[in-house]
Amino acid sequence: MDYSLYRNYFCEYIIKGGENCLMLCNCPMRRMCESKREGHVHEFLGSARLAGASAHNHRFAEISGPVIPGEGSHVHEIMTRTDDAFGHHHFIRLFSGPALNVGGGRHVHFANGRTSLDFAHQHRFIFATLIEEPINQ
Repeated sequence: MDYSLYRNYFCEYIIKGGENCLMLCNCPMRRMCESKREGHVHEFLGSARLAGASAHNHRFAEISGPVIPGEGSHVHEIMTRTDDAFGHHHFIRLFSGPALNVGGGRHVHFANGRTSLDFAHQHRFIFATLIEEPINQ
């Protein structure tokens, strides 16, 4: 994989044996490294609801954190930053709901909440993750 795309995040990775990566910073590649060590992750994307003095929304897309085991199920950490609108952005950080079976041995997770308070407002959001490992059978 070409890690040069992530140079803007001041990242540095050490690859050993082509499988094990050692994370030396906090950037988007962190999720991939964690998932190799600790189980599956989910893609997620969405749009926050309209809010603010000049009604607007924000979009976001990211990969969840690895599995966090719980009683009879598991959850994932959801953490991302929205796009910019009207000169500001928001942060999202929460835990997904438990796994919801969608058939065929696959599952998704729901998440809902509010963005960080920035520019004197917050946005509500609700979304479902995409299935884990969509191209594996």
